[in-house]
Amino acid sequence: MALSIKDQLKDTNIIALSRSNDELLIREAYSIGVDQGILFKDESYTKETLIEKIKEFEPSILITGKDNLEIQEDISKKLNLPLINNVENINIKDNKLEVKCETNNELLNFPISVNIINKDIKIRYSSIGEIFKSYDKDLLVI
Repeated sequence: MALSIKDQLKDTNIIALSRSNDELLIREAYSIGVDQGILFKDESYTKETLIEKIKEFEPSILITGKDNLEIQEDISKKLNLPLINNVENINIKDNKLEVKCETNNELLNFPISVNIINKDIKIRYSSIGEIFKSYDKDLLVI
């Protein structure tokens, strides 16, 4: 879903986060269009560390799934982003974020934070060329 938003907005910075020691996850994210990968090798990192790193990228949209709502609430508060929960779908319309929830649809300004509950996500596959290019990108390790 985040990558479809990136396709519609030219200046969108998509960030992939991983707490594993497996660099491959970030490389795969790069190969399908993610701009920046952050690999947390230090198991002692805190929410504050994560928030500071995300703040550096000045995200237009912060998107998480339902399993990450608690940390997203903390990040949204620290970054002064309005948070919309239980979002079923998002789209760009008139250079604003169209948010579709169970009960209503809204057209909202950026920056914003949304928590997605939709499980019907289109999977994007990478090409062989994009996989090779993904190894040329820098990886932020903290």
